[in-house]
Amino acid sequence: MSLPLQAALWMTLSALGASFMNFAVRGLSVELSGASVAFLRMAFGSLLFLPLLLRPGQAPLSFSRPWRHVLRGALVGVSTVWGFEALTRMPLATATALFFLAPIFVTAFAALLRLEKVGIWRWGASAAGFLGALIILRPASGEGLSLGAFYAVGSSALFAAALLVGRPLSREDGALSVMVSSNVVGALAGLPWALSAWGTPSAPWLWGVLAAAILAGSIRSFADIKAYDLGEAGFLAPFSFLRLIFVAVGAWLLFDETPDARTLFGATLIVGASVATALREARRKRPISRTGLPS
Repeated sequence: MSLPLQAALWMTLSALGASFMNFAVRGLSVELSGASVAFLRMAFGSLLFLPLLLRPGQAPLSFSRPWRHVLRGALVGVSTVWGFEALTRMPLATATALFFLAPIFVTAFAALLRLEKVGIWRWGASAAGFLGALIILRPASGEGLSLGAFYAVGSSALFAAALLVGRPLSREDGALSVMVSSNVVGALAGLPWALSAWGTPSAPWLWGVLAAAILAGSIRSFADIKAYDLGEAGFLAPFSFLRLIFVAVGAWLLFDETPDARTLFGATLIVGASVATALREARRKRPISRTGLPS
């Protein structure tokens, strides 16, 4: 099997894992807050890395820049909490579309902080993406911006900041070190939100849904790493957006949610802008991300 095909299959698996995690979070919202689920996902997700850490010949974890690991983990933790809260407060397809603002925020932050030079094409793509977000978020007459929308956009912005902070870490310390530090520090960062609205499942089937959320999230993270190890961001970007299709279909079947025309149009702009940004990055040989999106 060719490397591009393997990369595409891993990215498709990542999109499926992220979608099933989103469905599980929404299902758990009948009893648990998004913050509680996010904490449990990161805390127990860390345990799933133990077999990799204990396997024979595994090199020890490396944290060459501890402060970067801590800062990235904290950003990822709050981003995950906010992302899960968004999934419990607004239509799944709408929240998922807004999560794809992350690579667009990366471009904007990198330019504003003078971390890299951003040309007119990437600024144009970013403007189109933010326009798509405004179309999705434009409140109906007499309505204000919902808390769920704030959480979704804030989650994307925080995750973009985490990507910029952690850019050199995967290369210097290895992907496994980054994943472990992100889960451990992220769980600690999300703990205050989780404790403020703590809850545990009261029925066995909800424990099963929680286990599915943790497993799906871990599969998504592992598949992301494998995909970006085998393929470039520009090639993989279109496959990552399969998640929008999976979520839209699943939300319709499971929760009777149908995206409206405004959401579809705004999502199209965000997807187009994100793909254009990824292709531009690939041409410049600087991949956007090696860890995917928060939720």
